Amino acid sequence: MQSALVLTLTNLATIAKLGPFVRAWCSGLLKRYPFFLSMTALSFFVTVPLLIGRSDLYPKVWAAARWPATLLRSAAAIEAFWILAGHFRGIHNFARWLIAIILAVSAGAATSLGFFRVPWNDPLHDPLFFDQYTNLWLVLTALVSLAFFRQFSKIPIRPNAARHLVLLAFLFGSNFVGLSLGLESAGKWKYASSLVIVVGGILAFAAWVLLMNRKGEQLPFEPPPPMSPGDFDDAERRNKRSVERI
Repeated sequence: MQSALVLTLTNLATIAKLGPFVRAWCSGLLKRYPFFLSMTALSFFVTVPLLIGRSDLYPKVWAAARWPATLLRSAAAIEAFWILAGHFRGIHNFARWLIAIILAVSAGAATSLGFFRVPWNDPLHDPLFFDQYTNLWLVLTALVSLAFFRQFSKIPIRPNAARHLVLLAFLFGSNFVGLSLGLESAGKWKYASSLVIVVGGILAFAAWVLLMNRKGEQLPFEPPPPMSPGDFDDAERRNKRSVERI
């Protein structure tokens, strides 16, 4: 009964992964999120054997796609960061340092998983542990990036950029929680683990279809016009006079 439910939901999740492509096509977002869509496409093809009733092929396809999937997930997280960073003028050099620091800090925090590692004599333990680490690293990267840029409320940010990063964090987060359930229970909660991952994927992709649209690419308000050289000099003089009075 449990395995039948998980398989049904997995097939539903596979179909749900087609939704972002339809939405992106209809809303003109195909070129905006290439790495996210590539990640979604690979995830779709990995689970196709289950959809067509060839569960015997699934382990081989999953194993072959592990490293490309990891690279595409990482690329999707970095892509989401740069889409958000693109709203801030003249910070490209700073943004490169910022994303490097965020990735390093997130990776460091994710290493704490090693302290909670439960011995489990199973061939899947190491691959699943690596995926658990990767998903925690990426969800922390997404959340820290969003928290940092959200500090600048006066800078207009396209709703799609923020929504996309939140949904990406939710997707990685549900994967991490599901993998943690399976690993920390040494495989005893494998159905609960699969259920969390599958339902999280369905919700994330469905929300992407519902929330991401052409209107979300519009700025919520106009950014302030850049200062002219004369205005800048006047502001600088007023600032110096204020400092002298103090």
